[in-house]
Amino acid sequence: MSKLLKEERKECWRKHQVKKILPNEEKTRRLGPTAPVLRPEGKEEVPVAVQPVEELLTVELIPGDPGKITKIGSKMKGDVREQVINCLRKNKDIFAWTPQDLEGIDPGVITHHLNLDPTIRPIKSRKSDILDLRKIKSSREM
Repeated sequence: MSKLLKEERKECWRKHQVKKILPNEEKTRRLGPTAPVLRPEGKEEVPVAVQPVEELLTVELIPGDPGKITKIGSKMKGDVREQVINCLRKNKDIFAWTPQDLEGIDPGVITHHLNLDPTIRPIKSRKSDILDLRKIKSSREM
């Protein structure tokens, strides 16, 4: 492959690569127990503890069964809280605690299969030329 073509490929790759975006603290929605914050210059991600907006109350959907619980906000007024708890308990059959609880749902919806033939040997990809181009360019800059 000609040197010019390799340089063009490298330049094209540089223009179209995905850039890391720093989250805006006010506009970022955090999910899960920790939300990683990307730091500039490729530094390590620092997990940030995520706090709930309000204190949460644990509700047993089936009284006496501590394995089937959910959490609701504590700032609801008494009668609204009772209505929410009653609605959750009335519809407890909607919750799926295990995969076996998903009756009537085709397993193909939640199962992923790769279309691979186990009798065929995998093919190893060839080494990328991009690394060689970086070495050449860095040696020129020095």
